[in-house]
Amino acid sequence: MNLKKLLSLAAVGCGVLIFFVGILLGSFANIPGFYSYYTTTKYFAMVISGVLALAIIGCFTPVIKLPKSAMLYVKLFGLLLVFLVITIVFSTAPISSLVGQFTQWEFNLLSYILYALIFIGVAITFVLLKQSKLDVTLFGVLMTLLCVAAIIYGLGEFYIWKPQTGYISNFVPRISLGFRNPLFAAFLLGMLWLYSFTELVFAWIWQLPAKVKKVTNVITPHLTRIALGTKVIIFVLLTHVFVLTFTRSAWISAAVGAGLALGWAFLLVKRSNGIAIMRTSLTVGILLLSILMNVFLLRQPLSQRSENVFSEGQQTIRTIAQAIGGNQESAAGFFQNANEYSTMEIRLKEWQWGLTTLFSSPKIFLIGAGPDALNFVLPETRPAEFNNIPTDSFTRPTYIRNMYLTFILMHGALFTITAAVLAGVVGIRFVKRFLALSDTKKKQLVGPVFLLIGFLLQGIFYYPTFPLLVLIMFTLGYIVARMEIFSFSVQPSHLQGKLLTLFIAIIISIWTGITAYAEVKLDLIALYWVPTREILQDTDKIPVPSLIFKRIFTYHYPDTQESSAFLPELAKSKDLDDLRVAAAVYYGLGRSNYDLDMVNKSIEILETMVEKDPTAPVHYDELGLRYLFLQDYDKSREYFDKALSVKRDFWFTYMHMGELLRQTCNPKEALAWYEGAKPYVPMAADEILEAKVEIENPIAGCR
Repeated sequence: MNLKKLLSLAAVGCGVLIFFVGILLGSFANIPGFYSYYTTTKYFAMVISGVLALAIIGCFTPVIKLPKSAMLYVKLFGLLLVFLVITIVFSTAPISSLVGQFTQWEFNLLSYILYALIFIGVAITFVLLKQSKLDVTLFGVLMTLLCVAAIIYGLGEFYIWKPQTGYISNFVPRISLGFRNPLFAAFLLGMLWLYSFTELVFAWIWQLPAKVKKVTNVITPHLTRIALGTKVIIFVLLTHVFVLTFTRSAWISAAVGAGLALGWAFLLVKRSNGIAIMRTSLTVGILLLSILMNVFLLRQPLSQRSENVFSEGQQTIRTIAQAIGGNQESAAGFFQNANEYSTMEIRLKEWQWGLTTLFSSPKIFLIGAGPDALNFVLPETRPAEFNNIPTDSFTRPTYIRNMYLTFILMHGALFTITAAVLAGVVGIRFVKRFLALSDTKKKQLVGPVFLLIGFLLQGIFYYPTFPLLVLIMFTLGYIVARMEIFSFSVQPSHLQGKLLTLFIAIIISIWTGITAYAEVKLDLIALYWVPTREILQDTDKIPVPSLIFKRIFTYHYPDTQESSAFLPELAKSKDLDDLRVAAAVYYGLGRSNYDLDMVNKSIEILETMVEKDPTAPVHYDELGLRYLFLQDYDKSREYFDKALSVKRDFWFTYMHMGELLRQTCNPKEALAWYEGAKPYVPMAADEILEAKVEIENPIAGCR
């Protein structure tokens, strides 16, 4: 075996590993040690996939020959890169990226590079396989494996180990696969379901090649029946697993994709024979039967899920309770009027929020908020209704739940319009070449094409995560290699190419190692595996933006010398989380030391927070508490009233209003406020007893 064959074998092996690591492992595995947001496992799976792609590129250099007529693509792509650099350099992202676990622009920037590498590496893999006529077989086998893995995991999760996601509406369990979020699971399953559906439909429309050796004439029909039977079984089971996500937006997207596939299928069978029409009708029958079976088997949870009451599961309630400083009953009370909003209305409000932000300034409109800088901009334009809705957008969304709106907000109109033009030009060329293919070649591509269509449709209602995007890069690599939209060939790399790819791999690995170290430190805090102070003592040695460590340290240890140095920095931050901690610590120190300057500093920070986010009742409530401490009762009452004008059932303000009235010798009026809060804030019961005592025996100064 010569060197070229060995390199080809190694490259193909790396291509297959990309699928197993970046897609299978990324979608179905969560390593407990990487806890934060359940995203770290998937991020590192993508990084490893990118390094594997680099290994492929190190073995073979892609050679792309474009005709003169296609130079427009190169110019548009160059323009895209220019706009991306402008967005990164001049947006708010580099300034405000010092927050959070895997929510920094640096991670998204590295992700862009990794996606490009994965796409190129996979395309090289399938070009090599095409020479042996194994590319179609391998892609089909891998996709079948992914569908089977999703079915086994989904059925096992729902019927054996039960969902533990916390994303539960009306206490209906929903599978989430390895994402710990049923919306991501629905995104993936919607794509796979549409792929499976179109594979089944068009497998029966387009006939097998007529040129079959005589020996195989007897065997081929049996193999065809087995293959079709397998497709039917996978499709039926995928339908059931897809339903178990109980995600209506994903069902709608998949249904639209199925409608497109069926429309095209019936156009084709018009020119075909009666057998093709019968087969297509049979597929539709299987689809309807699968849906009816699921409706019958899951009629109770489906009816519960279809109600427009947004009632969260216990885990989410606990999380919200921690966020607002109370217990589960408090959190339930906080959102007691959430049933005024349907889930679709909530989604539309999010889109409205995103559009308002997009047009809030020329800078954001033109160059975007920057990769992953949405956290720092959106609160300024948040609709007040989000104070009543227990959703991802309770305080601020990481993303607006729409892939396209998120993309525009991150990159701006200049980048988006250029990307849309490039996609349109390439898409037109693709459609022309696709329609010109023979039925046999179309059959090899229709499933992957509708997988991409499923991705685009699912993106209307949610945004993708790492394994989904790796799957898209994998599919695009296969399509480009198979379609020959451009002259795409490969040749063994020279020494310079190998050294360059090795250098890039080392840089990526070093950066990933640095961020992994920071992430593990944060995970240890989240899981309480070691004492927090032990972790935080050496945080200044972590060579990544460390403001989050300073925030955590200051919050836990406000009296230390280190915190005294960190506080001014946090108070000047543009991030609301930093400001929230700074305001709380200044107030806490001011109260304990009776230092009015610190209390006033806390008030200044809260006023800044009101400017940034005027729709959050908690900011006004906190200001009311500060003025209550300063015994400025008129100011305190003014801010408590503002909090209640923003959110009429902000029960914590009810409690604080009661305290204000008791301090101003009105325990009877305070009692009414406590009674209003009692069903939602259990601690109100103690305050009610104290208020009743004060009514009978007024405190000194009130007699």
